Amino acid sequence: MSIEPSIIISIVALLLSIFSVYQQWLKPRHPRIAFLINPNEAHRSVLRPYKGLPLKYQQEYPEYPEKYPGYAIVSLPFGNTGDEAGLVKILKFEVENPPGWQEEDNIKASFYNYVVVPPGNLVIHHVVLRNIPSLDKERVIKARLAVEWGEPHPTEGIFVRKGGTEYPLQIQIVPSKDVV
Repeated sequence: MSIEPSIIISIVALLLSIFSVYQQWLKPRHPRIAFLINPNEAHRSVLRPYKGLPLKYQQEYPEYPEKYPGYAIVSLPFGNTGDEAGLVKILKFEVENPPGWQEEDNIKASFYNYVVVPPGNLVIHHVVLRNIPSLDKERVIKARLAVEWGEPHPTEGIFVRKGGTEYPLQIQIVPSKDVV
């Protein structure tokens, strides 16, 4: 009794097809979150007064009574290559004051702690920096961003941590004539 080689090839091809369908369609991949910013590059942000911020940010964040009138927006892009929605939890966003600035005049950051990153998408989360003095030339400030990423628990809905790290950032603040 001999077995035809084409039958063996057909059975192997069928098994590979079934395995491929399982891997691609039936087995979802957990979220894979990436922070898509190069820490070696300075990212530009325009210094403006509160009234100069887009209306969206004026509605999300109130005007704080600060010593200095300057506000700037920093964009943080997060990507997800998984098949399920991911969560990014921002633990801290610390800004280092440039040399010569007073310690009590720290630049403060306003942001929302959680970012939902849909599967296969890119989400840009914005941080509003405030209490920035008026500038006569462009200034690069350094910041540190600490994040955790994960996913919601399937039955309880709580945050399940999958990883986390801290990123150094360079933000180039471009002066505006509106901030005096």
